[in-house]
Amino acid sequence: MAEENEPGKGKLLTLSRPGRLELKKTVDAGQVRQSFSHGRSKAVTVEVRRKRTFTQTADGSMTEVKKTPDAVESAGQAAARSEAAERAAMAEAATKALGLRTLTEEEKALRAKVLQDSILAQSEADIAAALAQAEQEARREIEVREEAARAALEKTRRLEEEEARKAAE
Repeated sequence: MAEENEPGKGKLLTLSRPGRLELKKTVDAGQVRQSFSHGRSKAVTVEVRRKRTFTQTADGSMTEVKKTPDAVESAGQAAARSEAAERAAMAEAATKALGLRTLTEEEKALRAKVLQDSILAQSEADIAAALAQAEQEARREIEVREEAARAALEKTRRLEEEEARKAAE
């Protein structure tokens, strides 16, 4: 062991960050009522621990990052924005790696117009299909009514023939 600490033989273990990090107490106290199953209850002091984050400043010292409720919301929004920016950067890096170029504004506008046209054409096709289906159902309804009318006429004709035959007998 002593041989490893000699100069030239091996590196000594050192801290990766300069200076010393000191923490203050991060516990808030509160009172709650603890109730037991047999009906007794008592007031109890509880500790609420906060998670604290630190960042390294330009001179190498560590400072606490203070978060307010607004900062927590904006931090979530910032994280979402940074995630979207990161995805965009990764996509851009992938296109550069593949040797692809980015689109110009004119190409983007043309693609947007083509997309809108295709959406419009699709909606028109959906409307035409709905109209064709409604027309087909109307035809079926007419055919059913005509068939019912023919059946009623056939029935009355048979009754008349039978009455005529009975009268002839």
